[in-house]
Amino acid sequence: MSAPKTNIETQKSRHHGPLIGMFIVVVGIVGLFIYWLLDKAATADAPLTEGEQSQVEEPGDDLREEVTSPASDTAPSVPAAPPPP
Repeated sequence: MSAPKTNIETQKSRHHGPLIGMFIVVVGIVGLFIYWLLDKAATADAPLTEGEQSQVEEPGDDLREEVTSPASDTAPSVPAAPPPP
């Protein structure tokens, strides 16, 4: 089936607004994407120079605690017994 009334000039005039609107949206999204990329590049850390080492943290490093023996950080509550005679 084909369209009963096809007037190309009328269709052109009816589609100008939506096409211009879609073009503006696409250009805006591309502009925001480029702005985001440039912002990320400007705030990125400087690359390592020769001789510098990367300090990459392993996942969970902040969750680990140093384990110490209980006697090392508290004073003994009971005095030591004298040696046997």
